[in-house]
Amino acid sequence: MKSVLREPFFKVGVVLFGAVSALGILALFWLPHDPHAFVFEPLARPSLTHLLGVNDAGMDIFSELLVAVQNTLVFGVWVAGISVGLGAVVGMASGYWGGWIDAVLMRLCDILIALPSVLVLLLVASIARPSGMELGALLGVLSFPIGAKVVRFQTAHLKETLYVEVALQMGASGWYVLRRHIFPALAPLIGFSCAGRFRFAVMAQATLAFLGLLSPSEKSFGMMIRQGMQYYYLDIWWHWIFPPVVLLGMVLVGVTFVIFSLEGVLDGRVKGVLRG
Repeated sequence: MKSVLREPFFKVGVVLFGAVSALGILALFWLPHDPHAFVFEPLARPSLTHLLGVNDAGMDIFSELLVAVQNTLVFGVWVAGISVGLGAVVGMASGYWGGWIDAVLMRLCDILIALPSVLVLLLVASIARPSGMELGALLGVLSFPIGAKVVRFQTAHLKETLYVEVALQMGASGWYVLRRHIFPALAPLIGFSCAGRFRFAVMAQATLAFLGLLSPSEKSFGMMIRQGMQYYYLDIWWHWIFPPVVLLGMVLVGVTFVIFSLEGVLDGRVKGVLRG
């Protein structure tokens, strides 16, 4: 891991993602204005009072941006946690116990993989109008099967290793073996696959919000870009559209750089999963 810390891409990725995360943390403790208040002059230019100006509804853009950063990071962690958590549980259970458990769980994964997840998300978002967290939960469920299959393969391989066989011969239960031997061996795979799911979730949220399928009250980069694009003919792109585009790019590029840097020091179990 020391070699990773010397990787230029890793350093750049951490700086980019860390800078955006710092804004999200700042939003927990300080906001210059209420991001939901319609109390200012619409389309006012940037000033000391409104660093990025005011949008068409009379809301402070900088306050909106800070909340959008926070919501984006929370959404990414939420989706990655569900997707990777389900994938780990299903994959380990399927790979370790095999038999009918393996058959049932893997057929379920095959069905979910066969579903057009993007179309399912668009359909649910347009008809049911769920909250961002509800849509994130659905996204996590739809995206866990590929990770589950990778974990299943590695679990089945680890089950045949000498130290696991010795533990079983000494009377260890299956749950003990999974908890004390197999899960720690899978930790790098499970941990770093979170980065790939996080990146996927951030891009999915921005896309859905840009299409107008998320509530405008849930601030996000895609929502801000969509609202600003309605006034593309005015000289407002640099203080309304440009900031969320830049911050979204920093998140995606930062996470991608970290993934590619870590991939170089991880074995074949992780490669491919990180790019998913």
